[in-house]
Amino acid sequence: MPRLLGWDKKRCAERATELMSMVALDPKKYLKRYPRELSGGQQRRIGVIRALAADPPVLLMDEPFGAVDPINRETIQNEFFQMQRQLKKTVIMVSHDIDEAIKLGDRVAVFRRGKLVQYDHPDTLLAHPRDDFVGQFVGADSTLKRACYWSRPATRRRRQKPRVPTHRSQRHSRRWTTTTSAI
Repeated sequence: MPRLLGWDKKRCAERATELMSMVALDPKKYLKRYPRELSGGQQRRIGVIRALAADPPVLLMDEPFGAVDPINRETIQNEFFQMQRQLKKTVIMVSHDIDEAIKLGDRVAVFRRGKLVQYDHPDTLLAHPRDDFVGQFVGADSTLKRACYWSRPATRRRRQKPRVPTHRSQRHSRRWTTTTSAI
């Protein structure tokens, strides 16, 4: 994408090196490799940084960690969380995994049959599901999920009130996660 935007080779290489370092892939070791020479988890990391290469203001991700085994999935989620915070990108992520939505999202939207049922802060969603559908969707262990949520670093725990961004830096300092259900 950066080449389509007219970036020169040096700028493209610098951006690739910067992003690869963020996802724990040594650029000296991996920059010249082809995708077929990488593991599935490494390929997924490359996919994420390719999406970020041109520095888009908003990133839309549809089940970005769905095809990754559980061990690599957690690692990649953690790396992505740190990278998102560092780059201050707004991310809209579609996931059917409520645990992933709670872990990564500042706000979570739950849909049923294409209709928005509840849109809230993860803690509010877990503590006060709007109806039985949301209660079943977040699961019977929502108290345990809340305890895990509140055990994270303080920068993650802050309640965030929805606000309309007034300028570019505010707009890009938030992340939103969308959770959908096929029911």
